[in-house]
Amino acid sequence: MPAHSQNRVVLPTATDLPQALAQALAQGQPLVVMVSLDNCPYCRQVRQSHLGPLWRGGQVVVQIDMQHKETLIDWDGQTRSHGDWVKNRRISVAPTVLFFGPNGREVAQRLEGASLPDFYGAYLDQRLEQSRQLLQPRAGANGAAVKGDGSHEGPGLGLASALPLGLFHRRASALWLEREPGELRVNTGYESLNSGWNRYILETADI
Repeated sequence: MPAHSQNRVVLPTATDLPQALAQALAQGQPLVVMVSLDNCPYCRQVRQSHLGPLWRGGQVVVQIDMQHKETLIDWDGQTRSHGDWVKNRRISVAPTVLFFGPNGREVAQRLEGASLPDFYGAYLDQRLEQSRQLLQPRAGANGAAVKGDGSHEGPGLGLASALPLGLFHRRASALWLEREPGELRVNTGYESLNSGWNRYILETADI
């Protein structure tokens, strides 16, 4: 359990990413990785209000610290410092939350920053749900189960079978588009602050 008090939550430090991922996948969950920075008030807020409770509820969550020399085992089995891992992933914003699936591939858009606290929980829930859906078996062409393998390589890249899953703001609610074979759906979400996506603003909930 993370150490916690009224004002402080300490998430487990990442030491072995493949091992943490295996634990998460055994539960049908993505591995959630929080990149944090010392003395960052937004990082503290995300830990206290969102990731700490999520971890206590059984979700595998680990923390990587931007400027630390503490080491971890990376996806390729190599040992790297936390700081080098962050640089290799081209992460420059704290907090950044990442969602990993099989083979250490990102299965949802990164959640960068925390400047809109009223919407952060919805952002997080949407990415977790998207990740979990991708990890569920689906029927292949011959009816056999096929493990979901959609992935994101860093911010701004789409899923193999989806239009860019940005979040599109419209008043208090919002929309994002998802394409399946022969189908175009609109789902409820929130505004994306990721400049890597084109921004679509829709005035209808069904197309």
